[in-house]
This record gives sequence, C-alpha cells and structure tokens, in this order.
Amino acid sequence: MEDPTTRRLPQRLQPGDRVVVLSPSSWPEDPGHLEGMLDDLASWGLRPEPSAHAFGRRGYMAGTPADRLEDLNGALRDPGVRALVASRGGCGALRLLAGVDRSALERDPKPLVGYSGITALHQVWRRSGVPGVHGAVHGAHRDLVRSQLLDAASTTATSDPASLTTALTTSGVARGDLVGGNLELMARTVGVVDVR
Repeated sequence: MEDPTTRRLPQRLQPGDRVVVLSPSSWPEDPGHLEGMLDDLASWGLRPEPSAHAFGRRGYMAGTPADRLEDLNGALRDPGVRALVASRGGCGALRLLAGVDRSALERDPKPLVGYSGITALHQVWRRSGVPGVHGAVHGAHRDLVRSQLLDAASTTATSDPASLTTALTTSGVARGDLVGGNLELMARTVGVVDVR
C-alpha cells in the first residue's frame, strides 16, 4: 500500500471537545464497558456521546451496514465532533470501506481510535493521510491513548524479551510512521481502500 501523498493531521483534542463513541463493527456485549469508556473520556475533560446505533444488533454486528455507516459518516461530517472512538473491535467494519466519506475526513481530519476489526477503517484513515490510534480508551493502555490524543505524544515501540514473538534479527533504532493493527485485516484491505 502506498503512503498517502498529503498528511492531514487532526487538531490535538482540547477539554470540552465532543467525541462520538460508535460501533462500526460488533456491538459492545457489556453495557458497563461502554459506560466505562464514556466515563474515561469525560474524566479527560472531553464530551463523549454514544452514536445512535452504538448498541444496534444484527447478528454479530452493531446493526445494519447502513446504520453503522450513518453513524460513522455523520460523525465525520459534523464539524463539532473532534474524534471518533470505536466501542470495540469485532467484525463488520470491512463492509463499510467503500461508503466512508473520505472527502469529509480529508476536509476536517479527525482521529479514529479502535483496535482489532477497526484496523480496516484505520487503513482508510491512512490512505487519506489522517493518523489514527490503534488502541482503546478504556483498559490497560488508556493513559497512552490519552497522551496521544490530548498531548500529541509520540509512540515508542519496544520489544519485550518476555514475549514469545519479540525475537529480532537486527538491532538499532528506527523512526517513522508506525502502521499496525490486526494483520489479517491489513492484508484484506490491500487495494480495497483506494475506493472513492
């Protein structure tokens, strides 16, 4: 996948900014998890609000593709919304790629925070030159995500010698854009996210 020719950096989030929590893939199985996300975002001084279909259900997805796309594009088109946060990963975001309003995203860049199945949408953000955050606002890495959104902190990736998958064949230091997420979805989106 080619690097985007133009970088479009979102504004750093400020206290009082509106943040939409949406479910572009699966629905949050535990309502307490979504409430925890909203509480965490509010504790950061932000104004979180769930999207209309955040708890929608259709099989394993959070409502129909049209419902989920309506929430996503509505947040992208709303100038008062400054960030989008996925309620969880799961399956279904891949079905939305062709319908994402990339013009709205590129005109008014907003970060997308999510993990797992949200990786598919992160590739759309990447192709539009807008960075996203592969992570969650509620849980073990919430402070890192907070610092990336509110403090524009950079991320340092290091290997953990205790992990079975960290063996490196080279040593040294590298700098650049970090692209990551669910490897299967990264592979599935090759050539797909160029759809306009």
